Amino acid sequence: MQAAKISIILPVFFYLLSVINPACGDVFRATKRTVTDYSKLLPQLQVVGNRIFYLWQEMDAGSRWQIWTAWMNADGNGWVEAKRTSTPSHKHFPQFQFDSNKMYFVWSENDDTHSQIWTAVMNADGTGWTAVKRTNTAGDKWQPQLQVSDSMVYLVWIEVDGLTSQIWTAVMNTDGTGWSATQKTTEASLKLTPQFHVHENKIYFVWSEDVDAHSQIRTAQLNTDGTGWSATQRTSSSSDKLLPQLQVFQDKIHYVWKEFDGSYWQLRIAWMNTDGTGWYTPGMSETAYDKTAPQLQVVGNRVYYVWCENDGGYDQIWTAMLNLNLTDLKTLERKRTSGAFDKKYPQLQSHGEKIHYIWSQDDGSNSQIWTAVGSSFSPGAFIPMLLND
Repeated sequence: MQAAKISIILPVFFYLLSVINPACGDVFRATKRTVTDYSKLLPQLQVVGNRIFYLWQEMDAGSRWQIWTAWMNADGNGWVEAKRTSTPSHKHFPQFQFDSNKMYFVWSENDDTHSQIWTAVMNADGTGWTAVKRTNTAGDKWQPQLQVSDSMVYLVWIEVDGLTSQIWTAVMNTDGTGWSATQKTTEASLKLTPQFHVHENKIYFVWSEDVDAHSQIRTAQLNTDGTGWSATQRTSSSSDKLLPQLQVFQDKIHYVWKEFDGSYWQLRIAWMNTDGTGWYTPGMSETAYDKTAPQLQVVGNRVYYVWCENDGGYDQIWTAMLNLNLTDLKTLERKRTSGAFDKKYPQLQSHGEKIHYIWSQDDGSNSQIWTAVGSSFSPGAFIPMLLND
């Protein structure tokens, strides 16, 4: 693939970035949370008050992926985990959100013919688990996402129709009634990893879509009442772009994805106004080794990132912070883990003065759940990032 013309972001200082500076007050404490002889993948987390709630998929003794949840105190004590499903069918891509003392879930589950959408609800104390199969049509449904807003649950997923896949959305009441699903795209192209964010009376989407032999970034908007769907292709360069993420903050939408530069998978960031104007891509990383699974969270004038980056042997956890208020736009990036075994699927959430993380890490036999906590970065430790003209 031909490398796109890009500007330099985060120049050559990666040795320095791997060093934690005590003067910054920045610490990163990681803990292995599981030890059983079954692999655990795709972990999620949400911090609520003084508790942290977790979710992942875990292989069982019958070689079926099941749904597990856990929680602990925000100080790292009191870890409790529980298996939530046991039926002899694979469950994939679990997601959840805590809202009003309840936890809402979605995942994709095989019914021996196709992968269908399932949802569940559970009380915050772990009681009252109730799961419902929401679809039963032909076509595999994958990569579901959900968000709870104003007593409604909004969802998105991709549904395979032959050699292509389409974007579907759904909505239901938080009491489980009123389920309604709608196909939103029809183009004969492969669409992957849709993400969305409900903000005020709009829903903002992003996904990766195959266009002219390359995966491009598409965005869309939809009113919360289901009207006004509008999709736009945002990139066109001859490089593949995958795993986009987004978050809306005030009048801006912030994005991150991984993009192939001809040699390595790099990270690219972008943002635009919520009215769809002002699309801007400041730059892309240029360092050696592949980067994947980026995530972001916007908190005030800062954007926090986490991703996996290969160090020549194994995928490690890296984090970064971008300060949006500085006129020359500065960032700080750090390697957080080292050593043998791959780290996968990192997630983060900022809460107060702490940033909480979760990921899946190989232990030589299986993938286990690891969590970590770090402090906010010190403004005095920022490192310049060069931008496009």
